[in-house]
Amino acid sequence: MVDAVKIRFIVRPQIEQALGGSVFCKTVRAHSTPERHIMEKPLNKQELIAAVADAADLPKAKASEVVDAVFGTIEKTLAKKQEVRLVGFGSFVTATRKAAKGRNPRTGEEIDIPASTSVRFKPGKGLKDAVG
Repeated sequence: MVDAVKIRFIVRPQIEQALGGSVFCKTVRAHSTPERHIMEKPLNKQELIAAVADAADLPKAKASEVVDAVFGTIEKTLAKKQEVRLVGFGSFVTATRKAAKGRNPRTGEEIDIPASTSVRFKPGKGLKDAVG
């Protein structure tokens, strides 16, 4: 990995020459992406089902039913505006945003933004500790 100082000295003269002046580009740094943002491919539903099947020694069809039942129960509970609290893992809660007035950025015309409900996840202590 090339460190940020070397990149600045390599890139900066080229930018200065192209723009015809003294320029400092903060966006060109080797360490600009924190390590926590570099992830492997995300776990999809089929991989989750396979992991549950292996962990619980179940056939994949049965594990699929279990995963679907868990997701469905969480969905139905949140639809009733109830919190889903899984101690040690985290909580799923609904958050309601009030209706508001806004502006169309292109025309400047005033618009009504309707109220909306979204789902939020608050990680529990056990999950925070496990992730680090």
